[in-house]
Amino acid sequence: MSLLRRNGLMRARTRQTMAEGISTEDALDILAPAEDVLTTEQAISATKNPDQDGTDFSEIEGTEQRMKKLRTRERNLLRLDRLFLSSGINLSLTLPFFALALQLISRRFAEESPEWWVSSVESSISDATLSMVSGLLATVILLAWMASLFVVRSLHITTRSVFLSEGKLLRLRGRPFESLHGFEAINDVTRMAITRVSFILLVVIIAALSQLVATIEGGLTPEGGVLVGFAIGGTFAAIGLDLLRGGKQHNTVEQWGLLDAYDPPLHPSCPDRVFSEILTTWMDPVLRARFDTHIQSLRDGLQPGKDIHSAIEHLLHMRYLEARGELTNRQV
Repeated sequence: MSLLRRNGLMRARTRQTMAEGISTEDALDILAPAEDVLTTEQAISATKNPDQDGTDFSEIEGTEQRMKKLRTRERNLLRLDRLFLSSGINLSLTLPFFALALQLISRRFAEESPEWWVSSVESSISDATLSMVSGLLATVILLAWMASLFVVRSLHITTRSVFLSEGKLLRLRGRPFESLHGFEAINDVTRMAITRVSFILLVVIIAALSQLVATIEGGLTPEGGVLVGFAIGGTFAAIGLDLLRGGKQHNTVEQWGLLDAYDPPLHPSCPDRVFSEILTTWMDPVLRARFDTHIQSLRDGLQPGKDIHSAIEHLLHMRYLEARGELTNRQV
């Protein structure tokens, strides 16, 4: 009993001491909530994933507008390339060989022009030697080749920009674009195409500058001979690199524009989806994303209880038979 009474007295003294040491204002300050304490709503919002806030439609619209401008630019560059550079007049092949021929002529007649040139041209213009004229013409043709390479480089840059913008647009819409087969391959192809053209352009610039300086200098001194060697060697190297570059052409304007630059991966196929597997294996990532979007749009018109994959296989099978002539369009 004495121990219990002693403990009670000690508790009473402690309470009295605390009451005397802390004023009413201090107690209210302790009980009042701090200003920097988060509320329940703020704590919940802080734990949310930023990607779950919803789709940014303004960013999607901006990306679509940018893609339209890029596609228009790519279409114009592709038309110019096919009309004058890679096909049509095919200046990408004719210009470097003309420049190389003129460079060799300039080097061959660096010491003395032939008699027919002296009697017809140098008799009127003494400084217009065959070496000088052919060297200047070679420089002009190399400059024209540089301009064509600038066009090709701009085309590749625009194609890559469209490819990346379309991937960004699919990501904003919740589509895993980077996980599709062939994304890394197409990404590397578009990037390496720009790198190759840029390197060829650098070599042509060096060759053109060397040819210009060698033509003005005359090419008879040891320094001039080195410059002529740089010019002719650079032109040879640029021609070889350009011929190696012309293997795979790609664009995003045409529906099948990326297929030529796409190497399909090998993976196990599903026996019950033969036609779908064949098509999707050979599709590039952009075309595959469009195909998946089209398949998703067909789900709305599917009858209840039907499998979308079986319906697609049946449709592709009928189209295959139509292509072979075993079914008519009316039967399909």
